[in-house]
Amino acid sequence: MRLNLPDPLRVSLKIMAALLGGYLLTLAFISLLAVLWPARLADAMQTGLMLGYAFYVAIMILAFSRSDWLGAWLWMLVPALTLWGLTQWLS
Repeated sequence: MRLNLPDPLRVSLKIMAALLGGYLLTLAFISLLAVLWPARLADAMQTGLMLGYAFYVAIMILAFSRSDWLGAWLWMLVPALTLWGLTQWLS
C-alpha cells in the first residue's frame, strides 16, 4: 500500500524520522552500551555518549538513504524498541 503524499510532507516525515527516530535509536544504543560496557557506569556512559554522536550522524544519513518515509520510520523504531527491551532485560 502506497500513500500519495505531497513532496513537502514526505520530506518533512523523513526529516522527523531522522531527527526523532535517530535520537531514540541513539539513546537506546547508549543505554545498552552502558549496561554491557565492562567498566564503571560513569565511564560506560561517557564512552557511550562520545560514540553516540558518530552513531547519530550515521543513523541520520541512513534515514535519508531510504526511498520511502514509512521505511525510514520503521527502520528507526524497530531497532530502537529492540535495543531498549534488551537494555531493560539485561539491567
